[in-house]
Amino acid sequence: MPQLSLIEPSSLSRLSADAIAVDLRPQEKYWQGHLPNARHVDALLFALPKTDAASVQQYETRLRWLLSTLGVGPDAQVVVYGESLDGSVARAAWGLAFAGVERVAVLAGPLADAGDVPLTRDAPVFAALPFAFEARRALLATADDIAATLGSAATHIVDARELDDYRGTRPGAVRSGHIPGALHWDNRQELGAHGVLETSAALAERFGALGIAKNEPVVVYCGGGPRASRTWLALKHAGYTQASVYQASWGEWGARADLPIETSAS
Repeated sequence: MPQLSLIEPSSLSRLSADAIAVDLRPQEKYWQGHLPNARHVDALLFALPKTDAASVQQYETRLRWLLSTLGVGPDAQVVVYGESLDGSVARAAWGLAFAGVERVAVLAGPLADAGDVPLTRDAPVFAALPFAFEARRALLATADDIAATLGSAATHIVDARELDDYRGTRPGAVRSGHIPGALHWDNRQELGAHGVLETSAALAERFGALGIAKNEPVVVYCGGGPRASRTWLALKHAGYTQASVYQASWGEWGARADLPIETSAS
């Protein structure tokens, strides 16, 4: 399994010189100053809006191309950062782990907190490499995977959207509600002061209050993948070993009339 870690902005100066940074900020911010050796990547390249077999295969092909283009070798450490530890950053970290990158680090706070770490406006010089793609399918849940487990207590399903979305009471929503049996998780519980992830102990206590043990399978979804990805990152930080993400989330599930939904007023 991949080595997934959080790195404090103040520790960036101790990164290995050959670490590859993936900068997900807007392009203009990147060119105003980025970490040395950082490659700018559009965060939407890590989106997976449908989970049928053909869409997942296309996604894997895209990641293989992207990581080869970025020059990611088999032993590379890849550091992902953005404006903050938001869902786009977490989804990119998930995508890298899914693709088989062994060492993925996520910047735990804003780049602005990096202190005296020198930034550059220079374009990085690197060569493309053949990336040894190895899809870690255990990290991805598809609509069919979830549908097959409905009614079973073997897998916990966690809805990381806002409560109105979960209940199905948001005005104007089409096919509103949640996946049957899903537990609601207030995404804001993951963050402490200054928008950083809570401690592993605090997260373990909060996830434990949902009735999820650390060794039990848990699938997280949201509206379209980013919030669920950050919840996945929080679960991993808390020591949960079998967490996966339904990346297409409600955007796919809610649009499919053949999939059941549930509403709740509580």
